[in-house]
Amino acid sequence: MTQCQKEAWNSSVLPHKRACKVIASAKHALSADNWALLGNPDFTYTQFQRICEDKSLDIEAINAIGRTISALRLQKRIFLEDQKNENASQKERLAMAARKAAGDARSEKFIESIGGKESVTVFNRDQWAQSTMMGSIL
Repeated sequence: MTQCQKEAWNSSVLPHKRACKVIASAKHALSADNWALLGNPDFTYTQFQRICEDKSLDIEAINAIGRTISALRLQKRIFLEDQKNENASQKERLAMAARKAAGDARSEKFIESIGGKESVTVFNRDQWAQSTMMGSIL
């Protein structure tokens, strides 16, 4: 088990412990072959619905599991990014700050081009991550 997994198991943000039993149960109910299809970009929602109906599974519950897995993946990416940034050298930190400033300037220019901040909602990384948890099983 990696450090990320150990810390995430009882995380206050997205605890894997609660989700793992539910995910394992759904994976078993769907079967390994059908579970593997869920990550296939050619697999359609209609096919997904048919499998759930054939196996008498609650589609919304399975969708909630999908949202949970997406939220867990995002939190892992954020954790690893933060861990990398903590170990960055001064030179790397300056380069990251320059990239962030350039990205912020591009974002501001884009927001202004579509009518300003009154016409859009802008999330920072943490707000976006929090929004992915909506509808998850956690």
